[in-house]
Amino acid sequence: MVKVTLELKQPAPLNPRFTRIRNKTLNYTSLFLLGELKKFSPVDHGRLQGSWSIFNRTNETRTIKSSANYAEYVNRGTGLYGPFKQKIYPKNGKYLSFIYKGKRIAVPWTRGMKPRRFVEKSIESTERRIDEFLIRSAIETDNELGE
Repeated sequence: MVKVTLELKQPAPLNPRFTRIRNKTLNYTSLFLLGELKKFSPVDHGRLQGSWSIFNRTNETRTIKSSANYAEYVNRGTGLYGPFKQKIYPKNGKYLSFIYKGKRIAVPWTRGMKPRRFVEKSIESTERRIDEFLIRSAIETDNELGE
């Protein structure tokens, strides 16, 4: 499971205006990050792409998770390309068997899958727009309060 948490480094002061700006900024940032994760997720059947959602909303954090149990493997890579840098061998039997381009393939081992790093791309894309979300939140809050 892949989990991304947005968290404020310092809690906002008790001023209600700043609290509203903080909440709006967190909402805009988390919604944009959710969209970026869905946009950059690799698509085969679309299950990974549709598995992202915001699970936890508190005053100072937002947590976005994927319900697809293989999301971390797609992001980090497996086998020779993954964290352990080893070939993948079958646990039972002599061969790994899978379907590739409509044909059944049997191999004694496999290199694994290269990392896609779509989570990092999504975070970088979102970080570039945080200032914009903060300014937008401040303007909207000022308009709502009539200042």
